[in-house]
Amino acid sequence: MRRALFIGLPALFAVLVALTVVLNQGPSPEVIAARCRAAQPRWSSYQEDIKGQVGAAPVASWTGEPVGAVCEGVEVSVTFRLSPPWSDYPAAIPVLLRSPTATVHAACAIRREGSNRTYVFELPDSAVAGSLPWVEVRYPHNERKLYFEPDGVWNADGRGTGVER
Repeated sequence: MRRALFIGLPALFAVLVALTVVLNQGPSPEVIAARCRAAQPRWSSYQEDIKGQVGAAPVASWTGEPVGAVCEGVEVSVTFRLSPPWSDYPAAIPVLLRSPTATVHAACAIRREGSNRTYVFELPDSAVAGSLPWVEVRYPHNERKLYFEPDGVWNADGRGTGVER
């Protein structure tokens, strides 16, 4: 009987550990990508929406910051530098952009460039009216106002980071 306990308890412990690891692994990158494509967060409840639609654990592991933005005509592109695991995922978490007219836009295209994701937003002509002075972006864990230089450029290295005009 002692021999059975001596052999059985460690085996049972190993099975429980393996089961815990499998159950806590979380969704696969493909499942996360599908959830990201289907997500439709609202500006007013973005943080809660994104956790509910993509998953709290994947969103908690998202770390990224905008590193550049360009406003050209009716198009605004915002580039984020991501950290692992999201820099390796085929997914792009939804990011929202709000113009000075308070119009909220979802990205119409997303480009993956190494650890960067560039979100492209199309704004109607009436929202642009020339060059935008700024836009707000809402992304996991943060919201940021990006001020454009007269040539339509903002970057994290200092261009377009001045005070509101």
